Amino acid sequence: MIDYVLDASALLALVNRETAAEKVAEVLPQSMMSSVSVSECVAVLSMIGMPHDEIEDMLFDLVPHVEDFTVEQALEAAYLRKITKSKGLSLGDRACIALGKTSGKIVITADKIWDSIDCGVKIKVIR
Repeated sequence: MIDYVLDASALLALVNRETAAEKVAEVLPQSMMSSVSVSECVAVLSMIGMPHDEIEDMLFDLVPHVEDFTVEQALEAAYLRKITKSKGLSLGDRACIALGKTSGKIVITADKIWDSIDCGVKIKVIR
């Protein structure tokens, strides 16, 4: 059963063995990610020089379910811009929150600023 939506920052914390990686590992089997968040992870790992085949093998082994970015999520992400602009959230961040909102799942992130966002979605900051 899927209970969580992972933000790119959460998955990267796990991959890079950063603080709170174990918290991500605990929820990983019950998690999904937006295809936009997966794209963010791939971009970061590619920039640090990880080979493309390794990136794809690792991500798709780790992430049990990747949800395509739908029109409904695109609209939600756009509407979130107004209330998140002052916090500096990217389209990827808003896509993650939009998936949490449209699916009714808890969003997991490593970005502390998300704690101060009131957007009708339960957000759990891991560090």
